[in-house]
Amino acid sequence: MMQAELTGIERELVLKYLMDGNVPVTLTPIVTGKESNSNYSPQSVVFPVAIRSSKMKVLEEGIIVLQNPQQIVADFVGKKVQVEFYFNSLGLCFITEMRKIASGLAMVVPDTINRISDIPEKSDYNFSAVLFYSCGKNRSVHIDCIPANGYGLFSKPVWSDIEPEYASVAKQYLKQFVFAERKAKKIGNGLFLIPVCRYLAENIVPVRAVQHRADPLKILYINHECIVLGQESESVVLEKGMEYALKMVFPLESGSVKKRDVFVTCSVDYIYSSDREKMCFLCLFTSMKEEDRRFVYELTTKNLFV
Repeated sequence: MMQAELTGIERELVLKYLMDGNVPVTLTPIVTGKESNSNYSPQSVVFPVAIRSSKMKVLEEGIIVLQNPQQIVADFVGKKVQVEFYFNSLGLCFITEMRKIASGLAMVVPDTINRISDIPEKSDYNFSAVLFYSCGKNRSVHIDCIPANGYGLFSKPVWSDIEPEYASVAKQYLKQFVFAERKAKKIGNGLFLIPVCRYLAENIVPVRAVQHRADPLKILYINHECIVLGQESESVVLEKGMEYALKMVFPLESGSVKKRDVFVTCSVDYIYSSDREKMCFLCLFTSMKEEDRRFVYELTTKNLFV
């Protein structure tokens, strides 16, 4: 998708907006490949870093000065970085170079600032789900659920699924959640906590084309007893203790029928959250046909899904 470049007047308004402060930004260093304005994500990057507005100052000359930056940001010196932020709920970005100055680190706001264009996510699984709930006056709302990229939904979660960069953060979440679960005496085998900790520890919430937009929930884990959903937004979509209807669509490997629809009801048993505007919902199945339960059990325990 092509990005729309801001006009000169629009750029001046954005620069003044940045100067007024209270605008957090996300920095993504570009480590290889050429920068391209046709896609807002760099072709090859290391993990993005969020910078709070209190840690930066924007000068009239269009220079962003970072105050007491994190060590990981100091490692960006001499590299091209993509800067992303929201302007009146509109996602914007530009590419610049991180430089070292006497007072710290600095970046020059370039002449070209672009609007962010969202790229549809591709999933490794031909599996999906839709969650339904009533909102009164015979109206119902549905929320699409898609598999999170890189998560083995139908295989046993293992700690090595978590990238080394996030292992220490994930471990802290695990300690916190295991303590809470044991206190409530309902930890079970706790396998679902691995994808939960991984999801909360991985990457900050990306800057999107439009802020506060409702995106599909991410499916992180599933077995015959529960499904775990992830959310990347500021407002909580699901409520603890509430019951929802859920339709899951499983592809079939053989036979004339290409898919199997499984209808269940589920209740949000626990909400896990992070300081990165992410949260996970542990949803326990409250009603499910016995033949469907056997089907999902075999799928998730014997790894029959390819």
